[in-house]
Amino acid sequence: MSQALMQSTIRRASALLAVLGALGTGCRTVPSTPPATAAAVRSANPNVPPPPPPARWLGLLGEYGPDSGIRIVLERDGQLVLHSASGEMVLAEQSDGSFSTPDGRRVRFVRGASDRAIRLSLGDSALERRQVGPESGNQLVITPVRPIAELRREALAARPPAERGPFLPSDLVELTTLDPTIKLEIRYATSNNLFGTPFYSQARAFLQRPAAEALARVNAALRPRGYGLLVHDGYRPWSVTKMFWDASPEDKHIFVANPAEGSKHNRGAAVDLTLYDLATGAPVEMVSTYDETSPRAYPDYPGGTSRQRWHRALLRRAMEAERFKVYEAEWWHFDYADWQKYPIGNVEFEQIGSARSSAVDERIVDSIAAAAMTQQRLVGLSLAIVRNGRIELAKGYGLASLQPRVPVDTGTRFSIGSVTKEFVAALALLLQEDGKLSVHDTLSKWYPKLTRSREITLLDLINHVSGYRDYYPLDYVDREMAKPTTAEHIMQEYATMPLDFDPGTRWSYSNTGYTILGRVLERVGGKPLGTLLEERIFQPLGMRQTLYEPTQTERRASGYVSWALGEMEPALLEGSGWIGAPGGIWSTANDIARWDLALMRPGFLTPASRAVLFGERVLRDGTPTGYAGGLGVGDSFGRHVFQHGGATSGFSATNVFVPADSAAVVILSNTDQNLGAAPLVALVAPPRTAAATPSRRTQTPMTPPTPRGAGAVAAAVSFFNDLQHGQVNRRMLSADYTAFLTPARVRQAAATLAPLGEVSGAQLLGVSERGGMQVARVRLTVGSRTVNTLMYRRPDGVLEQYLLW
Repeated sequence: MSQALMQSTIRRASALLAVLGALGTGCRTVPSTPPATAAAVRSANPNVPPPPPPARWLGLLGEYGPDSGIRIVLERDGQLVLHSASGEMVLAEQSDGSFSTPDGRRVRFVRGASDRAIRLSLGDSALERRQVGPESGNQLVITPVRPIAELRREALAARPPAERGPFLPSDLVELTTLDPTIKLEIRYATSNNLFGTPFYSQARAFLQRPAAEALARVNAALRPRGYGLLVHDGYRPWSVTKMFWDASPEDKHIFVANPAEGSKHNRGAAVDLTLYDLATGAPVEMVSTYDETSPRAYPDYPGGTSRQRWHRALLRRAMEAERFKVYEAEWWHFDYADWQKYPIGNVEFEQIGSARSSAVDERIVDSIAAAAMTQQRLVGLSLAIVRNGRIELAKGYGLASLQPRVPVDTGTRFSIGSVTKEFVAALALLLQEDGKLSVHDTLSKWYPKLTRSREITLLDLINHVSGYRDYYPLDYVDREMAKPTTAEHIMQEYATMPLDFDPGTRWSYSNTGYTILGRVLERVGGKPLGTLLEERIFQPLGMRQTLYEPTQTERRASGYVSWALGEMEPALLEGSGWIGAPGGIWSTANDIARWDLALMRPGFLTPASRAVLFGERVLRDGTPTGYAGGLGVGDSFGRHVFQHGGATSGFSATNVFVPADSAAVVILSNTDQNLGAAPLVALVAPPRTAAATPSRRTQTPMTPPTPRGAGAVAAAVSFFNDLQHGQVNRRMLSADYTAFLTPARVRQAAATLAPLGEVSGAQLLGVSERGGMQVARVRLTVGSRTVNTLMYRRPDGVLEQYLLW
């Protein structure tokens, strides 16, 4: 936004500024009443964001009344506050939508059809909601007065205004070369901007070197807190500023910078940005949206929630610590201190060097790993990073064992769980190349007594579209899985019952399918599965540290789990026979990186086999599934990304590779949690196009059942409350979960969860199906922290699993 726009916004918001001016300048404040619950109290730790307000309050927040008497309803410290030029009043909730002031007046909100308040009644006065802007923000939209192509030709032919120096020489640096974990959402490379059309041909961001290095330090400082920087704009060529001006009607010139003067963006010394959550990759919620042209955009606007303002203040403090100054009318715009030392620039992005650092910066990797170790309480971690077709870094962190204390090194073996499926699928294709089978063969050729074996092919098993129910959907070892079993027993129990759906019509993850596939491969190959994997894959690829279902414990990490946020304890491993073909490989991160290189390079598999391994399965109705040959497949920035995760008791694994960049990331953990791969993938396969291509994954998975009783969010909150109080209704638990949730575990849960405080917010992150159950992921705000829950419920409402971290 230009200085003129700031002045215009001030004029348009003059009435509100009277309110803002009163804030913090000695205005009378009515003493507040104490909060009703512990959850309403601000976190005592200033490094932890406040919890979100109750969901029922969100539709009440906003501005009410005429210009001459604006009231702002906001949330602060878990209390609803009515702010005006004469002071503030804390509102005490009487019922939903009804409150009282400290002096006894009644405040009532009238909700509209969208559950958003449209009117506030204060005593005898009725105050209408002010239309500050759409709830999603009111980004200005300007219709260009002339064709953009015509304006571009003229702007590129023009010259910036002459300036008197002296100036420092321009040294523009691409931000992602200093720290690829800085995320980009360059609005002017898309149509999501005030003109509704792209202006940049590339989604890149640059600043003068001192400013760029300062911004990288800001990003590094935020990382331990769980946040990163999301940049919307940096250096802007003067020609684009001229296009903005020439595209705008005269009455809209107040909203854009005058090219006769240039802007700090033109000098490479201004940046527009926000925060994103490292755990989710999503932008954090601020008081206003980016590029919003309303008073909410001011960095000191008092409205919104405590959490939104906390995030806004965190960004500002971090930036000011590195000599950036926030713009008076935009919380997202920061100018570097030495902006006046640089001339107006007009070089196009394409002309700026795009060479990236030749090696992965180990310090950045260490920082990412250290943050994850702390935030997710990981015991040990092993990483391997492939860039430009070679393994650039392999490193261990933390401990392979707590007792005795043994550090992780590059030779430490971890259970890779379901990443094993990549190898088993590839082995099937190798045997197909030998002429010993076809992946289009039906199961009846080997196991005619399995359910509908004449209709189900080996490829159906590989792609998880067979309809066989998963035998291992849970994330803890139940009583049955603690006992030894055999593949034949699993097949008899789970592959002779009715299918969950007709083959090829739905997608549902099934370890049962891979158990059957493993037995078929053993019969076809004439050898145990481990021997086939060793001879056909491990030895030829030099994977010397990789073993299938090893019996020796040498150089093997020990697995750990945590119950109810308690201390780490040794994991109870699955009984023999349960893991097998679906997840029985133990390996190192370095060896898995070798595997990724073999898959990305031609030669290990024939072109026909590669087409099957990398080919996304399409259902009978033409719907893509997002899954190929033991690999999840998606699109990111115009490139195919293949990945698979794995989890066994006490272990977690992630394998991601991007063939177009000859890049891969392998992450192995001996804890039931793991480091998210996204920041590391950004190091080796950074975005190259304007905007992420929407994933083609529109799979039609099994429809999650709707369990009897409460909804997912209510059930998650209710059971959490039960655990806090040390009392659970065992009639609602399955027999296995009852056995797992011993009285000692219930007492442990109460000891660790009760001190956190009450649940003040809950968010449903997703619902899916697994093993015929509803799988719900719900994020809770408890006191000053966030707790994630994973809940499995049967259709009858019985709880099979409730884990939290």
